[in-house]
Amino acid sequence: MNYFISDGEVTYSRALLFTWELMSNPTSFLETNGQFFIKKLEKFLDITNSPLAVINCNHIIDIDDHALKAIHDFAIEKKVNLIFYSSDNNHLFCNSLQEYFDNKEANTEIRSISDIGKFFLIKQGSSLNNECLTTLKSRVESIENRELIKLIGSSYVKAEDNFRLTSTPLKASGHFNANVINSDPSSFRWVISLMAEKIQHEISKVRYEDYTIVASSMRGAAIAASVREVLQYRDNINFQLLDHFGPKHDLRNSPFKLGMSEKEKCIYVGDFFIGGTEVKLSQTYCRGLGGELLKVFVLGKYTNNTNLGNSIQVNSLVQLSDCVDELKYELI
Repeated sequence: MNYFISDGEVTYSRALLFTWELMSNPTSFLETNGQFFIKKLEKFLDITNSPLAVINCNHIIDIDDHALKAIHDFAIEKKVNLIFYSSDNNHLFCNSLQEYFDNKEANTEIRSISDIGKFFLIKQGSSLNNECLTTLKSRVESIENRELIKLIGSSYVKAEDNFRLTSTPLKASGHFNANVINSDPSSFRWVISLMAEKIQHEISKVRYEDYTIVASSMRGAAIAASVREVLQYRDNINFQLLDHFGPKHDLRNSPFKLGMSEKEKCIYVGDFFIGGTEVKLSQTYCRGLGGELLKVFVLGKYTNNTNLGNSIQVNSLVQLSDCVDELKYELI
């Protein structure tokens, strides 16, 4: 997964990919980010001849007017159809585009759709009604989900017979290696953008005033810390790394030196959820520190269950069985 993905007719990307690339604040879209975005978009459209580009603007909470100039100049010169949208209740990007393009030479429109989001359209032809925009949003999200399933499937390592998972008494057909994703910058940025979006969506439902992201393995810590880097500019988020819980339990530093406030709300962020051993260990330690683990967010999970026990909600970006056809786990 690089900067853009496409089904041949519609091109899709996320603004967050271009802020992170230039090592600025990931939620700020600056002049250099805008120029970099347009440079990559023009190159991609020249290759694919895609008639429409859709850009997800979630998580952008600061924008430079000069960044919008690059978008404006490109749209006028190349006469392309561009749609920007946000669905995270922060519509700064779309609102800023509307203000910048006002009274300028371009056919534009801004549209809000209840429970869907806000859209800013730079059009070369006729307008799209709300139903078309809703369908288009679902379409690009489906494109993204297909690419994500392929990406996570590429991290699967097929095993020899009688391969046993390190953390759980299960015999497996293979294992998923998050290092394959973590070590590829473009793929990693996509995954973090999706994970941050999912967490923010779920947290907005329960309206936590503050919470703590917990990680318990080296691979999971990279994901958790990066997600926190994106979300901390909007939410009050703490971070606790419970060192070396999994996949092999080899605790290096006692978490009881860290401490939490009483009943502190904790969410676990990690790579993959198979048997739930790491999560259960993390739950125990969170309780020992005074907190309460309430939600789990992972790249992929094997179980179809959405809860662990009676109190922990389990969320994933994909079902692992969708990523690998021959995936199989058996109790030893």
